[in-house]
Amino acid sequence: YRQVWDDVRSVLPTTVIQAAISSIEAHPDNSSVHDAALALLAELLGAVEYRVAFAELGGWPYVVLMLEARSGDIDVQRRGLQILCQLQRGGAWGGGHVERVAQVVMAALETFHEDSSILEWGAWLLLELGGLAKVLGMLERMGESSVVGLGALRSLRQVQWGQTEGADIDMTREVVRVVGICTARALDSGQADALQMGVALLVDTVLATASVPEEKLPQGVSQARAQAVELTFEVLRRRHLDVASVECCLEVVRIFQAALEGSSLQRQIREGLLGGLLQRVADAHASQDSVQRRVLWAQGVLLGPGAVVTLMERLNGSLPCWIAGVKTLGQLYDDLEDLDTEAREARVAALKAVVGAMQAWPKEVHLLTHSCFAMSAMAAHGLDNDRGPYSEQHLQHGLRVAWQMTVVPAEECDQQGSRSGRGKARYLRQELLRLEVESVKAAKEPLRQNLQSEALRAGNAAAQCKALMRDARAGELEAKELSEHLHLALVALGVFGQAEHTVQVLRERGEWWQPVVQAAAGAAVELSRLGMQGELQSAGMAQAARAVHESWQQSGKRVDAATEEALAALQFAEGWVAGAVQ
Repeated sequence: YRQVWDDVRSVLPTTVIQAAISSIEAHPDNSSVHDAALALLAELLGAVEYRVAFAELGGWPYVVLMLEARSGDIDVQRRGLQILCQLQRGGAWGGGHVERVAQVVMAALETFHEDSSILEWGAWLLLELGGLAKVLGMLERMGESSVVGLGALRSLRQVQWGQTEGADIDMTREVVRVVGICTARALDSGQADALQMGVALLVDTVLATASVPEEKLPQGVSQARAQAVELTFEVLRRRHLDVASVECCLEVVRIFQAALEGSSLQRQIREGLLGGLLQRVADAHASQDSVQRRVLWAQGVLLGPGAVVTLMERLNGSLPCWIAGVKTLGQLYDDLEDLDTEAREARVAALKAVVGAMQAWPKEVHLLTHSCFAMSAMAAHGLDNDRGPYSEQHLQHGLRVAWQMTVVPAEECDQQGSRSGRGKARYLRQELLRLEVESVKAAKEPLRQNLQSEALRAGNAAAQCKALMRDARAGELEAKELSEHLHLALVALGVFGQAEHTVQVLRERGEWWQPVVQAAAGAAVELSRLGMQGELQSAGMAQAARAVHESWQQSGKRVDAATEEALAALQFAEGWVAGAVQ
C-alpha cells in the first residue's frame, strides 16, 4: 500500500489531480469511479502542493457537483466534506464558490446531522465560510440536549474572535444570547457537557472584547458581557460542589486579567468572587488540590501576591497547592510591568514563601524549577529604594538558596540516564540561569561583582552549554528548543563577564548550524543592549560573523526559510555590535 502511494506522489501534483478530475468527467454515472476519485483527492489534499494544483485546475466545481448530485449518499457526503475541510487549510482559495459550498454543507448537515463526522466537519466548514450565524441558528433550533446541539457547541469552541470569518465584535450579543439560553437550560436540567461547553463559550466570547473600552463597544455589547459573567457566577453558585464546573467557571478570572484597569467588567468580577463566592468554593473543596490551585490563582490575580502567600500558609503541607502558589507568584510578578504598592510590599513575604517551599521539598525538581522562575520574576523588578523592603540581602539570599538547593538535583537528574531526567535537568538549569541573570542585573557594586564570580564558580551556565550539545547530538532537542536554551546560557555567560563565549560558539557552530547561529546572534543583541558591544568587538564578533556567511556560501547548500532567518538574525546582531543599530 505504501509503495503505491509513494509511486503516486512521485508524479507531478497537477498530473495526479487532473487524472482524478478527468475520471469523474469520463464516467459521470459510475459511482465506483467517483468514490475512488474522491478517496484519492481526500488522501492527497492534505499536502499544500496538491491543494494548489487542485485550485489551478478548477477542481472546486467537481467536488461541489458530486455533493449536490449524490446528496443522499452518506459516504460521498463524508468524503466530500473531508475534501472541503482539506481545501480550507490554504493553498486552494475558493472564494468564488463560497455560497455554493455553504449550501451543500447545510444540505449535508440537515440530512445527516446524526453522523458525527458530517456534523463535526460541516459545522467547522460553516464557521470557516463565515457561517457563525448559521451555526448559532442550528444550535438554537436543535437545542443543547441534542447530538446536533452538542456538536454545534463543540464547533463554536473553535471560533477565534477577530480571525474566524464573521466572528467580529458585533456578533457578541447574538452569541451570548443563544449560548446563554442553552447554558441556562443545561444548568436547570443538569446536563454537564452542555453546561461546561456553554460556560467556556461565554468566557471566550467576553474575553475577546474584554480589553475594548466601553465607549467603543457597539450598542448592547457591554450589557451582553455583564449578562455572560453573571450567568457564569450563577452556574458557580449552584454547582460549586462539582469540581469540573468550578474549574470551568473560575476561568472568568482570565477576563479580569484582560479587562481594562478599573473597568465595570473588573469590578463585576472582583465583587462577584470576593463577595463570599470564592471562599465558599474553597471551603467546599478543602481537600481537593485541583480546586485549591484554582482558588490560589484567582486570589492572586484579584488581590495580589500577598493573598497568595497567606493562602499558601493556610494550606501548609499540600505539595500540589504549594507548587500552584509558587507558579502563581511567578506568573503575577512576571506579568506586572511595574509593581504597585501591594505587590512591592508583598515581595519579601513572597520570597520567603518560595524559599520555604524549596527547603520543605528539596527533592521536588518541578517545584524547584518554578521556584527559580518565581524568584527571577521578583528580582527582575530591581531593588527597592532605601526605605523599601526588598534589599540586596534578599536578592543575595534568594540566589544563594537556589544554588544550594538546585545544583545537586540538576546533576542527579542528568545522571539518571534517561531522556526524561536530562529534560528535567535542562529546564531546572534554564530557570536557575534566569535567576542568576536577573539577580546580577539588579545588584549594585560590589555585590554585582561578587555574584558574577559566584555564578561562574557554580558553573550552571557552562554545564548547561555542555548538556545542550550532548542532548542535541542524541536527537533529544528540537532546533527551536536548542536555540532558546543556548541563547539564555550565552547571555548569562556574558552578564557574568564572559561575552567571548558568544563569539566562540559562532566559530564552533558544528552541525547544528541554524539554531546555534540564531542563539549566538540573539545573545549578541541582548548583550549589546546591556552595553557590552566593546567586549564582543574585542572577542572578534565581526570576523566570526563573516566566517559564518562565507562558510555558508561555500557550502553550496540551498537557502531555506530557516537559514534565511538565521542569516538575517546574524546580520542584525552585527549591526548592534558595531553600534549601527540602537
